[in-house]
Amino acid sequence: MPSLTNEQALESAIEKQLTGSTLEMLKGKGITLENLSDSPELYRSGHGYFIGSPYDFNARHAIDERRFWNFLETTQKEELAKLQKKKRLETKDY
Repeated sequence: MPSLTNEQALESAIEKQLTGSTLEMLKGKGITLENLSDSPELYRSGHGYFIGSPYDFNARHAIDERRFWNFLETTQKEELAKLQKKKRLETKDY
């Protein structure tokens, strides 16, 4: 059996180790990059890493917006609520 020693094989091995899955495995389940972020429970099974979607990446700020907001909403609820309240007060018309 020949071994896969190309760049794609290396990328898949890294994805599998970090996330517990690969894009190829997900595609076999009918999951595409377009709907990848709709079902995080399907692709987060490794060591705390996600397979990201390029559709969630904000190049201007160099951040995965979906993961960023998920992190804030999950771990910083009170602080995020304060910021949202402050923003509403600042934009309120008098």
